[in-house]
Amino acid sequence: MILYQLLRPYAYLQIEHPKKYIYDWVIPFLLTAFFLVICLIFVDYDNYFSSSGLISKFLDFVEILPGFYIAALAAIATFQRNDIDQHMPNPAPKLNIKIKGKDQNIELTRRRFLCMLFSFLTAHTIIFAILAILLIQIVPETMHYTSQRCLSLSWVDCRMTISIIYLLPISFIFWQIITATFHGLYYLGDRLHQPD
Repeated sequence: MILYQLLRPYAYLQIEHPKKYIYDWVIPFLLTAFFLVICLIFVDYDNYFSSSGLISKFLDFVEILPGFYIAALAAIATFQRNDIDQHMPNPAPKLNIKIKGKDQNIELTRRRFLCMLFSFLTAHTIIFAILAILLIQIVPETMHYTSQRCLSLSWVDCRMTISIIYLLPISFIFWQIITATFHGLYYLGDRLHQPD
């Protein structure tokens, strides 16, 4: 029960809609792939995780976001407008939730969808920040440790491989945050004010 509650912001990823996977997975994956290619071409891999490197700069940007997401979440949760509590138009996003211990599949209102989105974004930016701080501390040490034990690859290839292995998940999380943020901005700035 406690774990369920702590991980509930990630229920946003369980919302069912025919096109939602594009925002959650496809676009972030494509942006990550493009980003990794750019990094391999233009950025020295020794600078990905240094204290003033690429991930550190992403961290500087992302660590200010949770406050804005929490403010947006509070505004949406208390927004006084009746149409925000109507079900979204077909095909309405659906979510499987527990009501009195029983699973039920419900259609979402715009308020619930946006609250879930900004709850997810808040949690995801906190996870990104923690992971980035850990990687900035761990990766340089890993590189030093591996430099003495990497036998199957040349040292340069080994360091680059390690950098990419660590860079892949953190950059995917970053681009997932960016994509979801723009999706939320679309809803708040445009779609919320259009008739169904």
